[in-house]
Amino acid sequence: MATELRTVCTRDCPDSCSIIATVEDGRITGHRGDPGHEVTRGFLCWRGNNYLRRFYHPDRLLYPRRRTKGGWQRVSWDDALDLIASKLQYYRNTSGPRSILVINYTGILTSVAETVGQLFWSHMGGATFAHGGLSSEPAIAAQELDFGGDCTHEAEDLVNANAFVLWGKNVAVTRPHWIPFMKEARRGGVPLAVIDPLCNATARMADRFYQIRPGSDGMLAIGVARLLLERGEVDEAFVSSHTSGFEAYRRLVMSHSLDEVVSATDLSGSKVEEIAELYATVKPVATMIGLGPCYWRNGGATVRLIDALAAISGNVGVPGGGASTDVN
Repeated sequence: MATELRTVCTRDCPDSCSIIATVEDGRITGHRGDPGHEVTRGFLCWRGNNYLRRFYHPDRLLYPRRRTKGGWQRVSWDDALDLIASKLQYYRNTSGPRSILVINYTGILTSVAETVGQLFWSHMGGATFAHGGLSSEPAIAAQELDFGGDCTHEAEDLVNANAFVLWGKNVAVTRPHWIPFMKEARRGGVPLAVIDPLCNATARMADRFYQIRPGSDGMLAIGVARLLLERGEVDEAFVSSHTSGFEAYRRLVMSHSLDEVVSATDLSGSKVEEIAELYATVKPVATMIGLGPCYWRNGGATVRLIDALAAISGNVGVPGGGASTDVN
């Protein structure tokens, strides 16, 4: 007898889609997006739709394996856990607990997993933990410094935007459940501007596409901010009430000429002015920052420059605005 169960997607994605799974005799025979969920809205991404193919694939690993000189050897779960425990105990006893390096990544997203891990290593006497990473960590660190935490708005808030500016973010692929909310806003004439080295799926949807040199997002943010400062198109009330170090920021921005920005970004001066005009004349602007700007040297500083642009233009702390990273 078939039974329908509500569950949630387990993939490492901020969408956290609500799923209705059909179960027969203990086996999942089908699944679909929950039509009653406000964000999922009854559809899943390509990976979500094809999840069962991977889940029941004959080549999927179902048991632990140990590497030996002759290759990989299947072992029981008890043997695998005993081996791990004996290794941890050996190095703790011979070299101290800090000789064990623990590397956690974004797959550890739930509070339960994080808490259990902390308790485990506490009982072990501690360990050495890695910090930072090669993906979303610069954006996370930048927004903690700028805003005290993630500044990403809820997906439902996108309908309140009067313009979208995407910096290295291909939402058509990485955040497909934002698209319906963006389309709802765009039916009213809301423009979409994409800043990206690649003409990706989102860029092909855009009203304006700015194909910049890879890694030059920070300089572009400086150029746009310079034009806003020169023209007095700055939210002085917000700057006065909610920022610190503004004069140092102004000096940094004004130390770079528009010619430098043009040379660094491969955009014409008129294109930089177009982006500045959008931030100056349209409110609110939803600024979305992808992983692309993080993958370069000074990635965290780049995100902070884009954060600052959203802030000085009056688009932080307002419905439909924000500087959203959501790590994808």
